[in-house]
Amino acid sequence: MTGRVPTVTLASDVSTFQSGTNSVVTFTATVTDLDGQGDIADVFLTDPTGNRNYGVLTRFSENTWRIGLSWTQINTGDPINLPAGGGPRTFRAYALDRGSNRGFGETQVTLRCYTTTNGACAGECVDFTWSPEHCGRCNNPVGGLECVNGTIGCGNVGDEAQLQCGGTCVRPEIDKENCGACGYNCTTRVAAAGWPTEYVFCNGASGCLGYPRVSASTTCNAQCSARGWVCASGWGEYASGTKVRVGCDVAPPSTLTVGNQALVATECACTERAEQPFPPRSNGGPCTTSSDCPFVDLTNTACISGTSYPEFPGGMCYTPQCRLDTECGDNGRCINVSNSTTPEYRCLLDCSAGCRSGFQCMNAPNAQAGRSNVCYGTCSTRNPCPRGMTCSSGTCQ
Repeated sequence: MTGRVPTVTLASDVSTFQSGTNSVVTFTATVTDLDGQGDIADVFLTDPTGNRNYGVLTRFSENTWRIGLSWTQINTGDPINLPAGGGPRTFRAYALDRGSNRGFGETQVTLRCYTTTNGACAGECVDFTWSPEHCGRCNNPVGGLECVNGTIGCGNVGDEAQLQCGGTCVRPEIDKENCGACGYNCTTRVAAAGWPTEYVFCNGASGCLGYPRVSASTTCNAQCSARGWVCASGWGEYASGTKVRVGCDVAPPSTLTVGNQALVATECACTERAEQPFPPRSNGGPCTTSSDCPFVDLTNTACISGTSYPEFPGGMCYTPQCRLDTECGDNGRCINVSNSTTPEYRCLLDCSAGCRSGFQCMNAPNAQAGRSNVCYGTCSTRNPCPRGMTCSSGTCQ
């Protein structure tokens, strides 16, 4: 290696270069060689490491060299991966003389996509807020999920929220394998009720929907409640195929007057829960704070303010109705505490594991068959007993 190292100053004709403009960014290297300009052998453009080459510059004048690069050529030399809004890139020009001396100069150009909020992955402009292959950043695929504002998850379908179940987005209002909650399988639950699984649906917050069919005239209230479900509707099917809708508490006539058609079957639509929405139901009152409401062993027991609800001027102890056992967490199961026309579902601890301090195992007379032994708190004037029971010395009887 002989001679002196050339000096290089590098500049570009633009400070920001944008994709999709069908133009080029021109880089100009001004080279000074004290051994004479004829000593310069090559000038080439690279990244700052010198490992990625964009190309050789062409002599423009005695001491200036130039190269024009398109977006595609820049990406070929060094893949363009940018955050949303773009970012700076450093370019380096090397001047090599005939004595193998090498000098360099650098400049920065901001690269960005034509849609300024987008980023770029390998030169392709990408909207990170929704891209299934590049969610939030390059090479971040969503798999079976969705890209929601740059985060892998599950978005809404209209006004309906989705759930993430087993790496897939599901609609809990209609998905019969994940009805209301992951793994809540309606086909399995309808089969457990002893009903046909040919027609099974998810009825959203009301749970699963099954269709028992009985070759007799009977009320659908009776058919549904026998399995702890709630009647949504009923029909009578007749010999000609005619179907007549009846109320849940009405048995279809055994014969239709028109055509003297005989009843073939009673068909019912049964849901696991009463139709939504469930209003909060009073557990007694009045109350001032939630500490006045220890009646039911339940999360989210609260005191409704008389200011917010003028119909309860002294306040009201309430518990939101549950839909599924999974909503209850450590506070038991979602139990229908009434077999009246309007069921009341509450998160109650059954007695199988005992009751926590301050609660007792009670057999509520109106509770759903097979789920009646639950933990109740100490009763009082503020916290009366369930329907059908009376409070005696703090104990529901």
